[in-house]
Amino acid sequence: SRAVLREAVRLLEHHDIAAMRRGPGGGLFVSEPGLATVSDTVALYLDRRGMDVGSLVELRTGVEMAVVDRVMDKVDDDVRSRLRRALDAERSAPDEDFVQAVGHDIHAAIAHLTRNPVLELVALVLIRLAWMHPVNPSGRRPRELVEELTRAHERIVEAIVAEDRELVRHRMRRHLDALRPYMG
Repeated sequence: SRAVLREAVRLLEHHDIAAMRRGPGGGLFVSEPGLATVSDTVALYLDRRGMDVGSLVELRTGVEMAVVDRVMDKVDDDVRSRLRRALDAERSAPDEDFVQAVGHDIHAAIAHLTRNPVLELVALVLIRLAWMHPVNPSGRRPRELVEELTRAHERIVEAIVAEDRELVRHRMRRHLDALRPYMG
């Protein structure tokens, strides 16, 4: 029916898979999938396949270590500026948006700065997977968690800006280890 078709098109548009154009020459057009669409799709696939948390943490740690190593080879004023902007966005985000989306922007920003689209995609998939089923085993208030994550991200960025590779690796590994209990 038309209603079913309209709903299907709406879903395709929502996921940036297709776009409806009106007027002469209009119709339904397949869109080039964006990075967010692809990473969300792959993350959903892996989630449905039952990827266990231990495997996820192990892989994410390895990938994020490769990401920071790659970024450390390219630190310049542009990298510093982009990281500071990502931190500013994180600091100004409302708590309810932070944990579900914005809190991972610093990881996404660092992955983007590798200038390696494959590495960025893999990192984004793992970031998305890690937060598909968040838990709060500590029972801590969201504000406390936001403050802790922000401090950890600030320390990671400080080490990148200072071009201290070993400190960046140490801080990123500690941060990822601390996140493990919150991944469902």
